[in-house]
Amino acid sequence: INHWGKFEALAAEDLDFVVHLGDYIYETVGEDFQTGAVESLHTPLALPDGTFKNGSGGAKYATTLNDYRYLYKRYRSDPRLQAVHERFAMVATWDDHEFSDDCWGDAETYNAAGNGIEQHQPARRRAASRAWFEFMPADIVFDEKQDGIHAIRIYRELRFGKLAHLVSTDERLYRSDHVL
Repeated sequence: INHWGKFEALAAEDLDFVVHLGDYIYETVGEDFQTGAVESLHTPLALPDGTFKNGSGGAKYATTLNDYRYLYKRYRSDPRLQAVHERFAMVATWDDHEFSDDCWGDAETYNAAGNGIEQHQPARRRAASRAWFEFMPADIVFDEKQDGIHAIRIYRELRFGKLAHLVSTDERLYRSDHVL
C-alpha cells in the first residue's frame, strides 16, 4: 500500500483545507501489504519496542509511546506528506490503525498469541492517544491525569463562518463492542 503516493497529487490541488479521516499511520510494520515496490522509497520501519503479531517472527505492532512516536516521526518525514501539511490546514480525526486494527475503546482484536481474543489495553491506548495528540494538527486536549480512553477527546465541531459546520466524531473510543 502506498499511502504516501497520493499526497503528492493532493499537494498539487487548489484547496482551502484537508479533512483527514484517519489511518494516518499503521500500527504494524512488516505486514505483507507493507512490502514491495511501493514502499521502496522509504527505509523499512523498525519499531523501537514493538510486539510480534504472531509468534516470534514477522510483523510487529506498536505497543509503547516510543513506538507510536517513532511511527509519526517516520511518516511525517515523507516530503509528500510534508508538502500537504505545508500548503493546507488539516482537520484530522482517527480511524483504527492509530491504535490497533479493528479496535474499539481500549480493546484490540489481535494479540501476541494470535488467537483473536479481544484484549483491553488501557496503557497502549493511552500511548497511542498521546502520540496522536503530539503529532496531529488538532485543537484538542490530552489530560495526563485521566485514564484509558478518557485521557483524550477528539470529537469536536468546527464552524467556518456561515458557510460550513463540520462535526468530527469519534467512532473508535465511543462505540460498542466490535461488530464483526
